[in-house]
Amino acid sequence: GLCFLYPSGQALSCKSTKDCPYVVQDGQSGEFYAGQISCNSGLCNGPAASIPSGGKKLGDTCVNSNDCDSPLFCQPVSGNNSVCSQQCNPQQSGSCPTGFTCYGYQGSSTQGACIKTQGGGGNTATKKKIGETCSSSTECESQLCVGGGGQGTCEKLCTSDAQCSQNQQCSKFSGKNYGACVSTPQSSGKKDNGQPCSDSTQCKSSICVGSGTQGTCLADCTTTPCPAKTNCVALSGGLKGCVPAGPKGLGESCQSGFDCSTNICAPASGKYICSQLCGAGNPACPSGYSCTSINQNTSVCLPSASGSKKGNGDTCQDSSECASGLCIGSGNSGTCLQPCTTNQQCPAGYGCASLQSGGGACIKLGDKKIGEPCNQASQCASGACYNLGKGNVCTDQCQSSVDCPCGFECDSFQGGAKLCVAGAKLACLSNGEQCATDAECKSDLCLQGKCVESCSIYAGSKACTDPSKGCIRLQAGQPKGVCAPKGPEGYGAVCTDDTNCVSLFCNAGTCGEPCNPFGPNTCSFKLVCSVADGNVGACLPSSSGGGSNTNVDAGSNQPVDAGGATTDVGVTNDTSAVSGNDVAIGGTKPTGEQGSDSGGLCSANPTGDPAPTAWLVLLATVAVVLRRRRVGGTE
Repeated sequence: GLCFLYPSGQALSCKSTKDCPYVVQDGQSGEFYAGQISCNSGLCNGPAASIPSGGKKLGDTCVNSNDCDSPLFCQPVSGNNSVCSQQCNPQQSGSCPTGFTCYGYQGSSTQGACIKTQGGGGNTATKKKIGETCSSSTECESQLCVGGGGQGTCEKLCTSDAQCSQNQQCSKFSGKNYGACVSTPQSSGKKDNGQPCSDSTQCKSSICVGSGTQGTCLADCTTTPCPAKTNCVALSGGLKGCVPAGPKGLGESCQSGFDCSTNICAPASGKYICSQLCGAGNPACPSGYSCTSINQNTSVCLPSASGSKKGNGDTCQDSSECASGLCIGSGNSGTCLQPCTTNQQCPAGYGCASLQSGGGACIKLGDKKIGEPCNQASQCASGACYNLGKGNVCTDQCQSSVDCPCGFECDSFQGGAKLCVAGAKLACLSNGEQCATDAECKSDLCLQGKCVESCSIYAGSKACTDPSKGCIRLQAGQPKGVCAPKGPEGYGAVCTDDTNCVSLFCNAGTCGEPCNPFGPNTCSFKLVCSVADGNVGACLPSSSGGGSNTNVDAGSNQPVDAGGATTDVGVTNDTSAVSGNDVAIGGTKPTGEQGSDSGGLCSANPTGDPAPTAWLVLLATVAVVLRRRRVGGTE
């Protein structure tokens, strides 16, 4: 190329940046390309073009490398935002000055650029602190403004929870492996189903049923089935809630639906009795009851000829007095009961007991659990009392061991009957229950004689339900752990024990990120999973060398996908947002001192052709070799 002085006070015309000259500066290894003047509005470096005089320090904002003191270069970090930087090796400690961190380029494990450390370094006297309001990322010390529009907040960039402080988590940007440290979501403070309430706004389900302060939060069953011992009941406002089954059976007197096992309390001859739905899609009414419409959309079972008949649970002297046609007892102490032949014909909490006269009657069952001794079926909550070889015990019918409670299994008996009998406890005990082995617990962890919540150290922020806790391994070489409070130290800090770290993982004296060495690589920030101990791995820098990232044009220092908005935490669309400057910031290594890359405003050899000096060195070398050969020949 031809060296020339750039005209002062005027600008060269151009159609694109390739028409503009390159700038050469002197470095410790000789001349090097400091950058190329850009084409703006048809002129090289814009309407008021003049060659920047340099003078900017490490961390200062810049337009191109001419702004920066040699040997610094101008490193783009996102959008139109660039800073003066210097080359570094991410794997070498101290390769950047104090207050700066070496961030590696994508595709290279040994080449990177020094960028201001979050919250420190560089000229940050006028920069805003984390938590202060901002409109663009250039206003923040952390180089990250979340929100924008003048209502954003300066936040810390992160790639994992371990880089955030306690009570914070790394909220990843959509489609990215990095994000911002944000406060861990706190509990809404609303009440769970079954807890007392006075208003629906107090409930997580937004359903509170009851009067005054005596209400109860109910689960919404509009689209989800209700759990056992509850009924899906239509409520006012078009809602449906899971109402706990009451203690009273069909025909017994009631004051509200909460009294009844069906949650239906219906009027019958001047009083209210527990009833059940009938008609289309519902079971037929039992003997002594008829399906009666009580409004346009609802029909229930009410006693036939209810004007003169007594309901179930009423005292009687003769079966003719009962709407069910069955009075059990003697003298004046009889009780109207519902006839039955199977337990399925009786309401919840009732069982079909055999009568000496034949047939059966629905009787209220006791509270004895399966496995407890009994004398008669009515003592058992299951309605079944059998001698299974070691005396009478409460049991229940089953089809498989899944139908039996913890510590029992389904066994076959003569006549084809299948009943729950005592057996091994296999993954059936809940947290807090007493245990002897891990295998007995649903959580697969028995600690100090009780089942406790277990977790995997590979699960990250999802390992524990309590956001203030993380998963800490129980023994070296194994990923299974227990939820414990997070430590104070962030990623990369010195540690002596797992409890020192926010990540609860101390590897080789440094707080790190655990990973599964036998599964897919889940490590962030271009790290790889290496076996650390037994079946546990640690995310470490790749030992392989790297070239430039093939996803960007050769010679470009522009970061890959470094900017843009995200729906995760509302990153601004401002083109100065630096939402990616802490991770994988570039395509290729920066334009730095390249000794042999001589050239200049003279546009020396931007295409990379050998410089004249290089040819002279080569010819001199050939001459020396030829001379040695001649000398050797004469000897």
